[in-house]
Amino acid sequence: MPQLTLPRRHAAHAGRYGYAKQFKRYRREFKILRNRLSRLVRNIRRKTANDPALREIFAVPLSRADQVWRQGQHKQGPHRGR
Repeated sequence: MPQLTLPRRHAAHAGRYGYAKQFKRYRREFKILRNRLSRLVRNIRRKTANDPALREIFAVPLSRADQVWRQGQHKQGPHRGR
């Protein structure tokens, strides 16, 4: 499978599982997405380590990817907000 179809498929499944309140399945798909994102960020940082021009080009996308990776999941269910 091409590299972009797997994240799209996992993102679609995560959205469906979250909507259907199937949170264990949702967390599994979301974890796969987070792992792929962190692997991608590590690879980009490794390959741009020796080139300042490339580091500057990838600075904004990598900071956004870090922000997405660090943000927590929103709580759902009856105990939300207590």
